[in-house]
Amino acid sequence: MRARRWPTWAWATACLLFTAQALAQPADELEIDASFLSEGFSPAVTVSGRALAGVMLEPEGHPHHQQREQRLHVWLPAKLETEGQQLCITLTSRDGLYTGLLQASMERPFAEAVPPQRFSVKFETQIPEYYSRYQETPPPHRLAVLAEIKPDCNPAKPTVLILPVSWANFEAPGTLSIMVNSNRMRTLFAVKVDPPSPEGRARHLAVECAEIDVTQRIAFDTLCRVDLASLDDEGTLRLDEAQLVRMHGPSPARTIPIPLAQ
Repeated sequence: MRARRWPTWAWATACLLFTAQALAQPADELEIDASFLSEGFSPAVTVSGRALAGVMLEPEGHPHHQQREQRLHVWLPAKLETEGQQLCITLTSRDGLYTGLLQASMERPFAEAVPPQRFSVKFETQIPEYYSRYQETPPPHRLAVLAEIKPDCNPAKPTVLILPVSWANFEAPGTLSIMVNSNRMRTLFAVKVDPPSPEGRARHLAVECAEIDVTQRIAFDTLCRVDLASLDDEGTLRLDEAQLVRMHGPSPARTIPIPLAQ
């Protein structure tokens, strides 16, 4: 992982989600049920549409082998208002064949919970053989998960927050995996850092993302591995302003907000 300063023109405000310190706090795990809005696979793979495929914690773990019941593990950030919000989970296989969209209410049992709070999301797939197919596949060649808090799980609705997740039950992960379709462009995870420089100029760090070495067209082609604890040594991360910056030659292409939190 390589960190460096990044100019100020690359930034737009996003929402907050979590910090490495919050991830390290132990908590009893709550459980909620999610239901599929859609699930299926298609041999006609395309990479059009949304650029962001998944935001997961490491270790990512494995889907349950040959079982209908699956479970994801998530952290709820502090001071998060869940009333009227939905947890919308998009599952995307690395090869693009399988997609699923899940929905769960965030109002209960979180109304009386004191975040930051670890919780699990339980659901049943109608295609367990597909989960079995990816159970032994090493990351990032598996099911990527994008868990978003939104007022409505309609894909056209804006995202309030993104909650990083894992198939594994974790205690204190320190690395974030961000999977994205970058159309083979150079990509950086960029974040603002406080305090500013002694001259009063804003400071930014950027982590170089790696292209996944495959030849066929796939659902995502780039993996960003972000060690939050390492970056935190540089100052206070403004994860509310984190973005993926894609470079089209020497010029930036459209940036992708990553509404993470602390």
